[in-house]
Amino acid sequence: MLKGRGTFWSVHFFCLLLQPFHIIYNMVETLIVSLVIIAAGMLLLLVKVLSRKNGTFSSQHIHDSKAMKERGIHCVMDQDREMRRKGQCTPVECKATTGNVKSMRTVMSHPEKYHVTSAIKLGDYNIGRKDQLLTLPMYMAFLLKEV
Repeated sequence: MLKGRGTFWSVHFFCLLLQPFHIIYNMVETLIVSLVIIAAGMLLLLVKVLSRKNGTFSSQHIHDSKAMKERGIHCVMDQDREMRRKGQCTPVECKATTGNVKSMRTVMSHPEKYHVTSAIKLGDYNIGRKDQLLTLPMYMAFLLKEV
């Protein structure tokens, strides 16, 4: 009876000793599976690059997409360049509270550099105009479509 009880405790103790190694084994196993998945993905990308003309991928930029061009959707930088060229850029500045619009005044004081002739300030204000700066309450922002 003592022999059987001692065997139970020795096996239990042996299992407790091996438990950290079991955790490490599971971590290594997960790491190896992850590396195999990453390697398979890299291999598929390599096959795709080698099978393409000039070994390059097509551009993923909006202005290179035929579908986007058909819908009239352009890159923000292209839209900004086009608006500045046409002289139709109107910056809109939003203020959470009433306050100074120093950056807007800087832009407005250099029309030759920024090509801006008018601006809109939204915030906790009444409707008003001072020089080329139109001031509107925040709740009227939904009315802005094109100036």
